Amino acid sequence: MSTSNWRTIFVVISIFTLIVRLIFMCSSDRKSPSYNYNNDSSNPVLDFEEATRENREINRIITERASNNFLYTDYEALDSLPIANKEMYDVIKLKKDTLVYIDFKTKLKIEKDFYFQNNHDDTLRLAFKSPKNFNVFIHDLDTEHSAKENFKSLKKNGRLDKVLVEKINENTEFLSYKIVTDKAKFNGFALCFKSKGYQLFFEFESEKMSKDILKMKAVDFLSQNLKRAN
Repeated sequence: MSTSNWRTIFVVISIFTLIVRLIFMCSSDRKSPSYNYNNDSSNPVLDFEEATRENREINRIITERASNNFLYTDYEALDSLPIANKEMYDVIKLKKDTLVYIDFKTKLKIEKDFYFQNNHDDTLRLAFKSPKNFNVFIHDLDTEHSAKENFKSLKKNGRLDKVLVEKINENTEFLSYKIVTDKAKFNGFALCFKSKGYQLFFEFESEKMSKDILKMKAVDFLSQNLKRAN
């Protein structure tokens, strides 16, 4: 479903919810002329504020999901979208090869013509997409939970399947998986780097590559583009 459709659905739900609540409150007022405004549990002002908070939360969830899933859109379809739609989720098409910081010691080169997203989400650090629909997502978080538990939480906006974990050493794990979004089904391969309660995930996903090819592509991508900061 497109971003505009999600926004339309949310607006309709929000307006309908507020109308129903207002009708209910007006009906209650007519039936109870001696209404006690000191009773917080049936105060129309508080009810309206609660409805507003609920609608804001619904809006936040819908926006977060749409944002985190935005780069699952086909590359050519992204090209055809208005710039305003992409700017809404901090997505730009790179005009030249670009270096971005992963941490103080590490940079990652992202090539020209990749779509790049930096939406300042609480866990989604960066995301980008190649002209061949090769997706890369970078998440990080402070946690004491296992890589598998955290990974499932990070990918909650899609349906994960067949998540397999391979421990390489105390600080590194590989995860292979499938993920289904409202766009399509993707094979995925992720590397998790751990350090004292901190976890950094590099996730590589493709609709067409097999898991084995995707794994080789991911390792090659990092070896070619991950650079030490000066």
